[in-house]
Amino acid sequence: MGNLSIEEQAWAALEKSVICYQGQPVGTIAALDPEVAALNYDQCFIRDFISSGLLFLIKGKTEIVRNFLEVTLKLQPKPDS
Repeated sequence: MGNLSIEEQAWAALEKSVICYQGQPVGTIAALDPEVAALNYDQCFIRDFISSGLLFLIKGKTEIVRNFLEVTLKLQPKPDS
């Protein structure tokens, strides 16, 4: 990655891992490693987004966190009424 600092490289990798749904960023993939062929690494998981979400909030990138929360809440099972 040329002359980028470690922090810049990390942010570039994080930005590259963003998943979009209906044109909106909603999370990050579980891992971004072309050497690892795990079956679910192309999916977004709540446990994996927590640290990414905190970093996005620190940088003021609240849209992805808001979208993540909205989408995951919609996917939660509804209690029987």
